[in-house]
Amino acid sequence: MADSSKSTTPRARRREALHQALVSVLGPDRAHTAIGLWEKLAAERGRMTVIELVNELAGPLQMDEGERHGLRMALYKSLDAAPMQPGAAPPSKPTMAPTPPAFVVFQSMGESILKGMKLAPNPGWYDFTQLLTKHLPLATSAVVRRWAIEGANLDALMSLAPPDYAAVIHGLYITACEAVGPVAADRLLTHAVSTAGALPEAAQFPPNRLL
Repeated sequence: MADSSKSTTPRARRREALHQALVSVLGPDRAHTAIGLWEKLAAERGRMTVIELVNELAGPLQMDEGERHGLRMALYKSLDAAPMQPGAAPPSKPTMAPTPPAFVVFQSMGESILKGMKLAPNPGWYDFTQLLTKHLPLATSAVVRRWAIEGANLDALMSLAPPDYAAVIHGLYITACEAVGPVAADRLLTHAVSTAGALPEAAQFPPNRLL
C-alpha cells in the first residue's frame, strides 16, 4: 500500500501551492524552472518572504513588473489556501516574514507627505504630480509614481531596495518644496517624521535615518 503521508507534509503542500501560483502566472514551462530555482534558494537560505522569492525569480525568468505583481498576489492567495491535513493545526507560513521596520517607517513617512500634498491649496497637488519624477532616482521613479499618483498598491513599492528609501523621501520633500514652498514642505516633513516616530517600528528604525 502506497504511503500517502508524503503528499500531506507541510513542504509538499507548500510546493503544490507554489506550483499552482507559478503555473497560473508563468505557464507550465517557466513554472517548472521557477520551482527548481525556489528549491535551490530554499536549500541555501531557508526562510524567504514572498517578495524576496519573486525578486529572485524575476531576473532568471525575465519577468516584467506586471508578472511580478501578478505572481506575488497569486502566491499570497495560494499559500493562504494551501490544504491542511485533517485535524492538523494551521501550519505557519515559512515563506512569509514580518514587514521590515525600515519599510514600515518609509511607507508611513511617504504616505504622510502625499496626504498633506493632496490637501494643499490648488495648484499644489497638480504641480507636485508634474514635478515628482524630476527629483527621484531613475530606478525608482516609475514605481513611486504609480504608488504616489496612480494609486498602485504597496506591492509595487515593496519592490524598492532599502537603500532607495531615503532618496525617495528626499525626492518627495524637494518636489513639495517646489510645489507649495519650503515652509509648507518643512511642515509636511516634520509631521511625517512625528507620525512615523510614534510607530513601534521606529524603535528599531528611527525616521531620521531617512532624512
